[in-house]
Amino acid sequence: MSKLQAVLLASVVIGLSGCAPESETGGVADRADISAAVEDSVVANAAAVVDLAQPEELPPFGERIALFIEASAEDLDAARSTRSEEDYYTMADDLMWYRASAREFLENNGLQVRTLEGRQPLRFVVNGEARPFDYSHIPTLDVVILYDTNREPVAVAPIDIDEAVRSYFH
Repeated sequence: MSKLQAVLLASVVIGLSGCAPESETGGVADRADISAAVEDSVVANAAAVVDLAQPEELPPFGERIALFIEASAEDLDAARSTRSEEDYYTMADDLMWYRASAREFLENNGLQVRTLEGRQPLRFVVNGEARPFDYSHIPTLDVVILYDTNREPVAVAPIDIDEAVRSYFH
């Protein structure tokens, strides 16, 4: 995601988070309208930057990269089903914040960033051999995979990206 796309996404999030919880008549606004606007915005922005390649279409990664693996629609639906509506929207807001912050940090530190959706086995070249790695067991909705040439990749939550990048790449 370019800096411009990150800024636009953040602007949408900030703009939508400023939506008043009350209608013009002083009553409580319909949260469904607000939530639909938030979800439409997230889907529209994410669709432009997410690589929807299937695992078998991806060659093994052999160069330094940060892979941002975002939660799939099914993952988000599952998270929604286990939370109250208010908790879900808080979680979704936090998710967007940490996505944007992690991307900005990665790009500012000169890392190539590629975004994939959903957990899929990925292959990385480690000690000259393409090896599969599966990240389906990681409990966070989003995960960032840090990889440097011929090293085993590491998976981190976006909230932990600063420390993880410093310890893995330096």
